[in-house]
Amino acid sequence: MAFVAKDFWSILIIWSLLGVTTTFESGASSSWVVDNLKKKKKPNLQQEYFIKLQSIFLLGAIIAPLIGSVIIRYFSYTGLWLVFGCGMILTGILLSNIPEYYKPKKVSVKKTILNNFKLAKKGFAFVKKTKEIYYFIIAGFFNKSKSFFC
Repeated sequence: MAFVAKDFWSILIIWSLLGVTTTFESGASSSWVVDNLKKKKKPNLQQEYFIKLQSIFLLGAIIAPLIGSVIIRYFSYTGLWLVFGCGMILTGILLSNIPEYYKPKKVSVKKTILNNFKLAKKGFAFVKKTKEIYYFIIAGFFNKSKSFFC
């Protein structure tokens, strides 16, 4: 971030954009793997994939701070963000070469929006009916707003 932004608002905007893009990813990568394994007639490898993926993530959580501290030590924060950016670009290039076998259904945008409003209405009714969840959401709202204004 220090390479791109120096002030609070720039960093806030960049992290918000990262959050939005991460939200769009959701379960797409998991379903991509499952679809490809089904197409290759190897659905028995799904469990093995997710176990190995978790191990790789946890190993990365140990190794990444060590590599990051070495990069910062010798190249400053700017070097860290350049390595991070290059890693993201390399990942995009590698993933763009994997075929996708999923065939999306034809869906009406109007029906989808109406369905979302129905689900939201149903969810609000549930929250209104269940006091524990209602209080939990209110507490979360005040907790977030407190940290935003302080």
